[in-house]
Amino acid sequence: WIRQLSISTKDAVEKIREYVSKLQVIHCDETGLRVQNSLKWMHCVCNENLSYFNLHDKRGHTAMKEMGILPEYHNIMIHDFWKSYFRIEAATHGICCAHLQRELVYADEQMKQSWAKPLHNLLSEILHRRKELEALGETGFAPDEWSGFSARYDNLLQQGFCENPIPEKVKGKRGRPGKGKIVCLLERFRDYKADILRFATDWNVPFTNNEAERSIRFSKVKLKVSGCFRTEDGAKDYMQIMSYISSCRKHGIGYFEAVRTALAGSALALVNQWG
Repeated sequence: WIRQLSISTKDAVEKIREYVSKLQVIHCDETGLRVQNSLKWMHCVCNENLSYFNLHDKRGHTAMKEMGILPEYHNIMIHDFWKSYFRIEAATHGICCAHLQRELVYADEQMKQSWAKPLHNLLSEILHRRKELEALGETGFAPDEWSGFSARYDNLLQQGFCENPIPEKVKGKRGRPGKGKIVCLLERFRDYKADILRFATDWNVPFTNNEAERSIRFSKVKLKVSGCFRTEDGAKDYMQIMSYISSCRKHGIGYFEAVRTALAGSALALVNQWG
């Protein structure tokens, strides 16, 4: 039955992959899956209307390249700080600020960093102000207001660097001294400022990558029940089926109706309506 449904959705999922590759904004994420006795990776590229899943042996750039969407993608990618995403050089990148805010909470509560909570709050303040202005029909911050936000961001990072000077090299000891988690976090905020604040400079960009995280959640429920996939072919069939069903759900089509449509041979016709 699984194989039959996978075959019935093959053309439809290829059309979904084609649609996803042309989206103006995409969300990207990946998660590990147990398949037989080894670890595989499920890669997700999606938005609020479409989902595309792919299974691969690797987590990084090789898998992204073979998936056939990201290497040629020229628009906006939303993701976390997984380094392989930054190898997609033609794309414009946006960072999930929810991930960063969790790290700032840790820096504040566990590492007692005085700059971390104000920076956490600043990100939330910018988002809140954006929503207020959007409700009024605005499409961007006034130059003076944005300059104020940007300057506060820089000042908080400067405060952080002052509190956490990089250790000096110890004479006679080989190699560079370790920076530690806090300095590395500060450097990420500094070096990737444009990507982190993409949601503020381009209001088409969401604040978080929650869309991708919600889209892959089903896989964790599956593993919680089943423990693993018994075969790689079965796992790949499941990824294809869920690409179709997840996209159907995002268009308000229930699971049963989506499956019934596919087995009736009308999956491609249904997906074509979304173009």
